[in-house]
Amino acid sequence: MTKWHFFIIIILLAVLAAILWQAPPELLLDLTEQEKRDTQQYPDSYLRDTKTTQYDDQGKISHILTADKVSYFEGGSNDTGTYSLLESPTFTFFDNKKENPLPWKATSLTAEGFNDDQEVLLKGDVFMVNNINEQTTPTTIQTEELLLRPNEKYAETDKPVIINDKSGISSSVGLKLSMDDETIELLSNVRSRYEAP
Repeated sequence: MTKWHFFIIIILLAVLAAILWQAPPELLLDLTEQEKRDTQQYPDSYLRDTKTTQYDDQGKISHILTADKVSYFEGGSNDTGTYSLLESPTFTFFDNKKENPLPWKATSLTAEGFNDDQEVLLKGDVFMVNNINEQTTPTTIQTEELLLRPNEKYAETDKPVIINDKSGISSSVGLKLSMDDETIELLSNVRSRYEAP
């Protein structure tokens, strides 16, 4: 390699470094909003062994959230917005329209809260159960991911689900659940096995 080749390579490297230095990071990295959140290692604040009680307009308990840890992240220069990460969350939803309501409970390994926790995405071993008592067979729902809207008492997923209740076992890809109406809509690839009482 001649002296001129070495000199040209140095100039090209300097020009490339200048271009990379001036380019916006979003153009180079093409990060999605989820990836931007994942790059923030430390929360702005966190709480351990939390219990949050939400009330409805009549002052009755709407739902209770407990978690081993809740970490809060504020939107930074990339404007990813405020969000929270929950470890081992448990939601308990109450139906105040009935005399003796049996609550729905939802648990998962982790969860992410968005829009001031108006939406919460449960992730990993998501389990929901209703009719928790000794006299009746509970309705259970199992999936890997479930989007909750706690104040609306609504849940949905586009992932595979298994529903087990007193009539049998059903599976589906996707589900919509209204806890107030106690209606479950199975979206596609529905299979059911009915069992006699």
